Amino acid sequence: MEEEKSTGHAVVLSRLCSIVPATPSTGSQIAHLLTDSDLSMKLHYIRAVYYFEKSSLENCCDGKWKEAFLDPLLDYRPLAGRLNLAPDGRLYVKCNDAGVRIFEAFSDSNLKDWEDLKDCCLERELSRTDQTLGSDFSSGTPLVFVQFTRFKCGGVAIGVSWSHVLGDAFSASVFMEEWGESYRRNRSIPCPATCTEHQAEKSRWAPNNQFHKDLWVNTQQENTMMETASFRLSETMVNYLMSQAQDSKSLKPVTTFVAISAFVWKSILKAHPERRYDHALICTNVIKNKEASSRLGNINQILTQVQICNENESIELSNLDLCKIAQLIQNGGQRTPMTADGAALVYGSDLTFLNLEHLPCYDLVLEQKGPVHVSYTVEPVGDNGMVIIMPPPKGGKSRVVKVSLHKDELVTLKEELIQSLIV
Repeated sequence: MEEEKSTGHAVVLSRLCSIVPATPSTGSQIAHLLTDSDLSMKLHYIRAVYYFEKSSLENCCDGKWKEAFLDPLLDYRPLAGRLNLAPDGRLYVKCNDAGVRIFEAFSDSNLKDWEDLKDCCLERELSRTDQTLGSDFSSGTPLVFVQFTRFKCGGVAIGVSWSHVLGDAFSASVFMEEWGESYRRNRSIPCPATCTEHQAEKSRWAPNNQFHKDLWVNTQQENTMMETASFRLSETMVNYLMSQAQDSKSLKPVTTFVAISAFVWKSILKAHPERRYDHALICTNVIKNKEASSRLGNINQILTQVQICNENESIELSNLDLCKIAQLIQNGGQRTPMTADGAALVYGSDLTFLNLEHLPCYDLVLEQKGPVHVSYTVEPVGDNGMVIIMPPPKGGKSRVVKVSLHKDELVTLKEELIQSLIV
């Protein structure tokens, strides 16, 4: 298992603008209604960073990047809208063509310095937001931010900050893929963006380790105690975990997501026996197609709660067999309803495992090649932590695992993970 490397190089803002759909919204296009599933995720944001080498962008220009949003936003008008309150007090997205916020930036570091980043908090420098959603809807806060950062080596990072109220990570990934298709069509019409020039800042954007305080409720998650680390599991390691997690009495083969989740859960239990991590929230997704009805929304995200034992049972959790934990995850638990009136964080309410191993994030192609690395994270995360399983760049069974826990717990977990995989 390889822990990813860190960087501290500067990222400097050079330009800010907003992009709107190619044609104005009219009639029934004006309002985008939000389901209970959407509203249950209103406190969360998805952050994605796509890393491209110079060879993938030989013919690119900044104007072409921005023009490529015109057509996709016709099918994704809510992305350029703003949250509003209906007369009955329910939130909806007003498709007023206020625009997707675009940042352009440059970094004095190389792509390789960021590609294997261990400190995921630093990636916020590549997926900037200058506003966050709050109770004052007159502020016109964008729902989607996109940042293009050029590195001195010629590579580019494309960062996305996506309000989870619009849809899950699969929605964000499919939108970016369609943006890539639009980019490749090489449209040459004028860009209707309203651009504001800024002088380049001399200092980098300092990582904001505090979660935003203007959310709908004060969730107390703006503390600096949560950190996220990223690990790579080779195909050999994953195959080993799958063999250990497979129950010989079961005819149903264990999946990579289940095997890795069971392993990380068991490692957390061993690293921190003083905390009863005996509940977990398993988040999976019904894979979406590209039909209009499934482009946006959280309705395809399935949440189930798995419990190792009852609270009054006296069980040494750290000694639990990996097969048992894997079977609990694979068999599923109690379906967790997603309600519109929820005022608490979903991710991290219990120890949360998010399955993104089939996320089509590497399908985003610009010139001829896709990204060399893609990172997806979610924030804020509740006090019980979160684990995200990401796909590898070129298929196979290797995986990237992102773990968000309290700082002290994360340090101990790293040691436990390393020891457990020395076999």
